[in-house]
Amino acid sequence: MDRRLRCEIVRDLLPTYIDGLTSEVTNEEMESHLSSCKECEMLYNEMKIPIETPMETKEMDYLKKVKQRTNKRIITGVALIVGMFLLFIGIRMYIVGDDVNNVANYEAFLSRTGEGKEVLIVQGELTNRARVYKKHKITVKEGTATIDLVERAALPWEDNNKYYVGYEIPSGVKRIIMNEQVIWEDGILIREDTNEIYDTKHAYVGDMSANGRTAGALQIGKFGQFLSSLQTTEEPYGWTMEFTDTITKDTIFNGRMTQYAYVILSLIDNLGEVSWEYNNGSKVITKTVTTEEATKALGKDIKEYSKSIGQFQNLLDQLYL
Repeated sequence: MDRRLRCEIVRDLLPTYIDGLTSEVTNEEMESHLSSCKECEMLYNEMKIPIETPMETKEMDYLKKVKQRTNKRIITGVALIVGMFLLFIGIRMYIVGDDVNNVANYEAFLSRTGEGKEVLIVQGELTNRARVYKKHKITVKEGTATIDLVERAALPWEDNNKYYVGYEIPSGVKRIIMNEQVIWEDGILIREDTNEIYDTKHAYVGDMSANGRTAGALQIGKFGQFLSSLQTTEEPYGWTMEFTDTITKDTIFNGRMTQYAYVILSLIDNLGEVSWEYNNGSKVITKTVTTEEATKALGKDIKEYSKSIGQFQNLLDQLYL
């Protein structure tokens, strides 16, 4: 007699068997039948596949929609942040602008209003040709007026980096600064190169690097290369420039070097004399200018000229430098 389970009985037991609710004996009979009956095995495999209920499908669709909305919000938020950042940069570059850090050669001159008030006029060009002049700001503190130029990025069709400033000087202002340079002091216009030379003022001739900056600002090297030697053992302290190139135009050279000596004596506090040595093609010549000689020639203590940049400008004007 065949003791194997019939297919009808196996199929009735499949749900219970799949859920693990049948006994070990029944499990053995079920496994034996399934291994030998392809139809029951196929039904068993189909019944093991989870069936999605409508509720689960709805939940999955809802989660997908939530995820899509979240992604859209993230993308929108990022795009909004990037857009605001680009807008901020655009406003800063093309509308607000920035303070000018540097200008090319500037020109300054004085004029007067119909009421006789003095007006300082400054004009020039911005160093960066990709920028254009927007406006200027003036602040006054303790008798010093500071002019700050404001520039902005140039639009594609703009090609004009020139600026113009007109400032009616109040009675209490004694100095005017623009771009970290003094351009007017006590009624005197200060040139751009005067600032460069005056900035090399220093206390001790023993500071050779500072001496070099002074010589460079005066462009003494245009006469040729020279070696420097110092006398700092005893006063008067001295600085000698020994030119290595032959100098043929003695009169012009000595005249200009005398003027430079006056300036150098003014700028270096403890310097007592300036000498220069050169070969004119036939012999070596040495010239010296002392503080006493400079003072006598100019009619004023040479050291007083460097007390302020305004007085220093007067010195350069007297020397036609």
